Amino acid sequence: MKVLHVAETVKGGVATYLNLLSHVTGEQCTNVFLVPENQRTYIENESIGFSSTGRGVSGLLSMFKAFYRLCKSDSPDIIFLHSTFAGLLRLFCIINPALKDKFVYCSHGWSFNMDKRKIILKLYAAIELCLSWLCAKIVCISGYEMNEAIRIGISKRKLIVIYNSLPESYELDHDFKPDFLTEEQQKYIVFIGRKSQQKGYDFLDELSRYLPSHYKIVVIGDFDSSDFHSDRIVVAGWLSSSKINSILIGARALICPSRWEGFGFVVIESFRVGVPVIGSNRGALPELILPPLNGFTFDLDNLASTESIFVALDDEAKFRELKLNAKAAFLQRFTAEKFKASILTLYKDLQVGK
Repeated sequence: MKVLHVAETVKGGVATYLNLLSHVTGEQCTNVFLVPENQRTYIENESIGFSSTGRGVSGLLSMFKAFYRLCKSDSPDIIFLHSTFAGLLRLFCIINPALKDKFVYCSHGWSFNMDKRKIILKLYAAIELCLSWLCAKIVCISGYEMNEAIRIGISKRKLIVIYNSLPESYELDHDFKPDFLTEEQQKYIVFIGRKSQQKGYDFLDELSRYLPSHYKIVVIGDFDSSDFHSDRIVVAGWLSSSKINSILIGARALICPSRWEGFGFVVIESFRVGVPVIGSNRGALPELILPPLNGFTFDLDNLASTESIFVALDDEAKFRELKLNAKAAFLQRFTAEKFKASILTLYKDLQVGK
């Protein structure tokens, strides 16, 4: 069985997802990855590149042409489309209806759930609804994503929930010792994300006001110190995964003040190292964070409510309990082995259904 994966961009969570799929291999499955040429380094396995300088008409046309050539030369059994723009490839069903039974689509977070004008969101929803008829299956990365798809009229029979996952093992950089990791009395929480409105980084200044006096927020991502005003915030910048794990494993919590979130890879990254999560009550986050077992949720319209959460987090007995539950949540729900088994079952069902 040959599976062709296509993505118009692979930065962030999509790259993590594709690298997980690259391990669904063996006699049962061979993977081929079609991604932007300038992003091939994000993919651990061999990949095929198409010319793209960013999101735009020329990049889409280049992806369409590369996809057409690859389908003709390789004849994949399953075509797995990742994110909204790659999902447009389902339009090929208009000229080749047989492709419908090969297409699997994952939005990696519905475009119609973004924080945009209502008329734009209605347009996105209408496009997703129409395109849903041009594929065999739609993979939802959370129950929340499935419910949102049903809400706009997508058939439940098309949908399947397969949670994102991570390998159980992870690397640490034992030589990485920034100041905030060595200060004896210093405790910290961590924010990991892009400089994007979605991730809610602009809430961090106000959130820092409710921290205990001996706490800081360590920010990992494409930020610099001018993005924040609070002296309680330390900007670490973009770091390797081993350095991120080294910071995360010593944190009291991960904070995730997202405005919308289809899943939240950083949540399970935190759970994997046994660190609880404080997240907004938006999107799929309440599906992953189960207060008061493995973390806490809060309302973005009431940031002051986090003050009591931070106080609870500073209780050593409660903190130990949270850490154990966070690790248990990862092992029970989000391991790569569970993901691999679910994906293989999906592939087999599609082959049987042809």
